Amino acid sequence: MSELRRQEPVSRLPSRVGLAALITANLFIALHALNSGWGYHQALLIFWFEALIIGGYNVLRLLVVGLFGDQPFGAWLSRMMSVRVGSRILGTLIGTAFFVVKFGAFALSAGFWIVAMPAYFDAPGSRPADRVMEALSEAGAGLGIAVGVLVASHGVSFVWNFLWKREFATRTVVGLVFWPYVRMALVLAVVIGGMFYVNLNPGLEAAPTMVTLFFLVKTIADAVTHVWEHRSFAPREAPPRAAQAVTTASS
Repeated sequence: MSELRRQEPVSRLPSRVGLAALITANLFIALHALNSGWGYHQALLIFWFEALIIGGYNVLRLLVVGLFGDQPFGAWLSRMMSVRVGSRILGTLIGTAFFVVKFGAFALSAGFWIVAMPAYFDAPGSRPADRVMEALSEAGAGLGIAVGVLVASHGVSFVWNFLWKREFATRTVVGLVFWPYVRMALVLAVVIGGMFYVNLNPGLEAAPTMVTLFFLVKTIADAVTHVWEHRSFAPREAPPRAAQAVTTASS
């Protein structure tokens, strides 16, 4: 564990591997939605599943940062006291449990809101449960394929950026507890904007071209958030050893 923490961080430049995986996944889902004739309700379900995926990977991030991070509970606490193995494990378990309960309640309430809102926009007498089952049956196996693609996309970013590029060295448990809400904020704005646009233009909720446009705009929002995140949290590039030796000798 200490050996993993002592390795020098690598480049601060954001990885193109994770960004390429993210864009590819979103474009694949957009084309699949157009080919399968999905409506806006299926798009909302995909967004909800992606929120659950982000939350799941954040649990893994919390565990990695808590056990292997350089300052898992922040710089201030690290200066005030030594972070031992026992306190790492205890703090990690508390932070992870808090996130799971909090994010689980958020995901559950958001799920009910997302799946019920299209029925609210429909004619009086519509039942959300019927719309959910209708959307799931229309999506068919494609819904599972889309979710699998998103799991793989976020998995690439987790392995390549967070583990291999050592972003975990710059994160804290407290920061990660609240990070998914920041990560999804811009995409959530796209979802809400699209929902109200559909409400103002009846009939568009079933138009595959509208759903495809939604996924394209979502791809841009995802890419912007991705680049900002990995530029903000990528470890600083360590200076060359020769330059360090010269600096030490001159001082």
